[in-house]
Amino acid sequence: ALSRVIFPLGSLYKTQVRSLAKSHGLCTAEKKDSVGICFVGKRKFTDFIGNYLDENPGNIVSVDDTKITFGRHSGLFRYTIGQGAKVSGLKKKLFVTGKDPKTNNLFVCEGEDNPALFSKGLYVNPKFMYWVDGEPPRDFCFTGTLRLKCKVRYRQASVWCTLHFENSSTENRRLVVIFDEPEKAVTPMQVVAFYRGDVCLGGGLIGGVVDTNQS
Repeated sequence: ALSRVIFPLGSLYKTQVRSLAKSHGLCTAEKKDSVGICFVGKRKFTDFIGNYLDENPGNIVSVDDTKITFGRHSGLFRYTIGQGAKVSGLKKKLFVTGKDPKTNNLFVCEGEDNPALFSKGLYVNPKFMYWVDGEPPRDFCFTGTLRLKCKVRYRQASVWCTLHFENSSTENRRLVVIFDEPEKAVTPMQVVAFYRGDVCLGGGLIGGVVDTNQS
């Protein structure tokens, strides 16, 4: 279905679109850019989602030493990988590295450049991988590897990576994406998008990360 989608603004820059809107007298021609979720409005997202999910307090634990507990959180849903985690009375800056729903622990590290925040790559389950053309690029089918660029976060500069399937005999072998350089805050259940030049070839749901210490 995606191969039949038409994007009438795809060849235009935003400045050109605004000029067209202004020439047609549209009131949105000079409206401020929106980068949030439209139906949330000016509220904090955590406040919005808190109306639908119950608070479930747990421990904020050091990823470097799980015996160290910095404080308590009011719900894992309030945090995402890479964001700051404020603890009352604590001056040092903590950043989220992971969440464990089983123990309800929020794992954090000290410093925004801590190695625990970086990943060597990621995994995508083939069931949740979608190619715009309905199938992988032909060179990937022939060689089993593919060099292109990807994005794991909104408004992130695309980075070079290599795709291949993991060494497994199972039918549902995961797609492995290895970055040329470790990437920060790669988050499971978010989307990775693949590009060749300015063309988006497809994307998939991140199923897990490849740690920097994995071979």
